[in-house]
Amino acid sequence: MSHNGAPSIFPLPLTVFEDYLRLDDRPAYPMTIPVEIEFLGEVLPAEFEAACEEAIQRHPLFSCLLDTATKPLPSWKYCPEARSPIDWGGLEKPRLCPNGEQIDLTREAGIRVWVRSGEGRTVVTLQCHHSVCDGIGVFRFIGDLLGAYGIRTVEPGGSLTKLPPVKADRLLRRGQFPFQPPEPITRIQAARATLREAILWFWRRPAPLGVPPSSRRATFTAIPFPGMLAHRFSRAETDRLRQVARHNKVSLNDLLTRDVFLAIRDWNARLGPQPPGDWLRVNMPVSLRSGIHEAMPATNVMSYTFLTRRVADCVDPEQMLRSIHWETEIIKRWNLGLYFIGGLSVAHKIPGLVRLFTNSRRCFCTAVHSHMGDLHRRFGVQFPEREGYLVIGNLMLQRLTATPPIRPNTRAAFFTSHFAGQLTAALRCDPHLFSLDDGQRLLDDYVRRLHTSAGPPHET
Repeated sequence: MSHNGAPSIFPLPLTVFEDYLRLDDRPAYPMTIPVEIEFLGEVLPAEFEAACEEAIQRHPLFSCLLDTATKPLPSWKYCPEARSPIDWGGLEKPRLCPNGEQIDLTREAGIRVWVRSGEGRTVVTLQCHHSVCDGIGVFRFIGDLLGAYGIRTVEPGGSLTKLPPVKADRLLRRGQFPFQPPEPITRIQAARATLREAILWFWRRPAPLGVPPSSRRATFTAIPFPGMLAHRFSRAETDRLRQVARHNKVSLNDLLTRDVFLAIRDWNARLGPQPPGDWLRVNMPVSLRSGIHEAMPATNVMSYTFLTRRVADCVDPEQMLRSIHWETEIIKRWNLGLYFIGGLSVAHKIPGLVRLFTNSRRCFCTAVHSHMGDLHRRFGVQFPEREGYLVIGNLMLQRLTATPPIRPNTRAAFFTSHFAGQLTAALRCDPHLFSLDDGQRLLDDYVRRLHTSAGPPHET
């Protein structure tokens, strides 16, 4: 397969956000995204290996190591030989990380793959370093991987999948974010707004998610890798949630985010007194992609935005939903994710400031909520369908689960998406403080909130 011109663009300096994620990485809290993909059918190893190789060549950052000697920022250098081999085994074989969950990007490329197959089923697990790509990039890569596998295994006369074009040189523009504000503003006004947001962000110190009592027991067992819990709603339940969002003239993401706030409020209230003036903060990752990022291989083109509410604000769910909708509309209209990138750009000019920030033990967010929407659309590849599920050659894709990384004192990361008409809510908790049962209880709290929001089934 062709390298699509990839080596010619390297070495490639990191963006400020990629470097921030590098500095926020640590052995106990690796800055990685786990993904689990479940299929009906048993994968064909040779075809899968070839498909994985083709997909990785289309997305060259998965073949890179970090060169930390370059200035002012480290650089990506193209090293295909640094990729870890695919880990194969039967369904019962554990998915292990021999050198720990952290991916050392100076020694190993930023992707690991496990395949477990047997008894008519296949589970593929990916672990991707967040400096290499964001969630949209991960699912774009998965789309190419599945497309390349489907092409190799399609039955005679079956529908042929086509992979979309990718242009490696577009990676040169991944840190560029052209933005035209909806109203004319001066640089001074923009600087004042950035400073105001920074002050509010630091001043409003959020309460962390409460630590369950089980973490202090001698019998405590950490949640094993990949550490994700998930609940899949039925198509009828998913439709009712969409209808509720439409009825309230808000997005599904607004509704899901509101219920994250309510779930973490309920969790903390159950563990102890919760002053009404305490702040709760949810980190809402946002994509900064625009037209210049079309056909770009998997990379990280995102930023962080933050929604902050007092515990007292969570008393009226309807008012809270309206306020969250208003705020998310402002975030989109003014592209407020650029404030965080702007702050990082300033901080990188002061030696040691970003490292000081990432090393802080202070709680910056109570939880993370990332809503990916329709995963099939994120693939960028069209697949034939059967019974509402995607057909990938000799496999039928049944379920996908992913979560953002966990960092110290941000103890829960929620991930919501829909696939084949069904909403999935996934959760990853701090594995050093939450047992499997604790994590399931928190996920159950969130699921109950969403069931309440959806309301009872309509009578026919």
